[in-house]
Amino acid sequence: MTILVNLIVCLIVGAAGAAAGWSLRGLLGGRASAPNINGDDNENSPEIRRRETEGIIARLQELAEGIAIDVGAHSESVLNASTELQSEEHTKDEVLGVLARVLQANDALTKKLESAEEKLFEQATLIQTAAEEANTDALTGVNNRRCFDKLMAEAQSEFRNDGMPSCVMMMDVDHFKKFNDTHGHQAGDEVLKYVARTLKRKARRYGQVCRYGGEEFAIIFNGSTIEQCMGWAEAARAAIGEGSVEFEGKTLRVNASAGLAQIQAGESFESQVKRADDSLYHAKEAGRNRGFWNDGKASHPMEGSKEAQHEPMDGAEPEWLVGMSTPAGFRDEVKRRVAEWKRGGPTVSIAMLRIDGWMELIASRGSEAADLVQKATVQFLKASVRDMDNIGNMGDGVFCTMFPSARLENTQKIAERLRSAIARCEVPTGNARINFSVSIGVAELNLGDSPELFIERAEGAMNEASSEGGNACIVHDGDQFVCVTRRENVPS
Repeated sequence: MTILVNLIVCLIVGAAGAAAGWSLRGLLGGRASAPNINGDDNENSPEIRRRETEGIIARLQELAEGIAIDVGAHSESVLNASTELQSEEHTKDEVLGVLARVLQANDALTKKLESAEEKLFEQATLIQTAAEEANTDALTGVNNRRCFDKLMAEAQSEFRNDGMPSCVMMMDVDHFKKFNDTHGHQAGDEVLKYVARTLKRKARRYGQVCRYGGEEFAIIFNGSTIEQCMGWAEAARAAIGEGSVEFEGKTLRVNASAGLAQIQAGESFESQVKRADDSLYHAKEAGRNRGFWNDGKASHPMEGSKEAQHEPMDGAEPEWLVGMSTPAGFRDEVKRRVAEWKRGGPTVSIAMLRIDGWMELIASRGSEAADLVQKATVQFLKASVRDMDNIGNMGDGVFCTMFPSARLENTQKIAERLRSAIARCEVPTGNARINFSVSIGVAELNLGDSPELFIERAEGAMNEASSEGGNACIVHDGDQFVCVTRRENVPS
């Protein structure tokens, strides 16, 4: 009972906090953006969500009052029974009758509390889903300005603490006003949705797409230098001009200009965004429909889109890794799947894999041998999934695989077969052969999981498998770690 009441209080506070965050979002924005013409959710959507959240709070308060009444009635019944038993001597049948009434009251209260618990979890899911939707642009479905600021602050923190590079591309639809003025605001809406779809399709493996405001978008390339992501950025920008928007029998051609900047030592993300905006301004001044990048002193034209898409840059990933998601891209896809599941979509499971003794392998056999081991691992992974987009290269010999619509028991069987097959594999390297193994952690999306917690549970299971000596598959069933590898089948 106490747990249920405390949970209700926490949910009410959380819901109220979410509502307050939405109502204050417009006041907290640090930069003026275009007027709210084409579905920008900075004004109307927060008010709608605030009212929805107030409705959730009201239902929780009503639920709390109902529980209090039920518990009070139960306590009164038990007290009456106790008083009746203490008042005078009773026959055996009378005592049994009183006990039967107490048991009946207990059973009734238990059923009501179970029903209340189910309703609580329903409201908790609604609150969590609403909180995630608060980070999503209502018109285009990509991350909104609020989420952009949060992601940029996280990237800045990772750069300061760990030296992780990060780039941001600011992009503006060229001559956007003419779509509204000539064809109406609905045409402008369709243009914005087209741009968002194109950017997500082209950049989801490498970065996170956001709508900054009005007709301005952004892509955050966390973990990438400007040399690594320039080709991706220009390819995403140029792809907008390669398609078109069909609206009321008309074909609308769309182009965009962009500016790219990498965070520098001692720089705030606001300063980084300003430099990217400066390069965006240079792109427009140079004739639009092009991209520029900023080195901290001046702006320069980006590589041409054809070269960016078809000619690999120095330091480009090996061919056998092409098509796999980056860590940021994989997390973004997990976030999308979690939001979809909470709206009634299919479940999803994750298997995270680490090549055992990765650093020792590099030290003893060299990076070329380690690459061959990685290549063999990727080949096994490709055979286990239908879509390369569902494999994330997390770095340092770690890969993450997503299994849409798969339950835990099915995913753990796939993971165990994968572990067993890899354990029997021999990788030829010159005159020698390398035997290697992997540790795998598996988790299925559970009620209450955030995207981060979902990934953390799979990672925790993988770490548990490694700590037990590796060459094992362990699942996190929501409560505990369970090893699914039969040790008698593991060669010593």
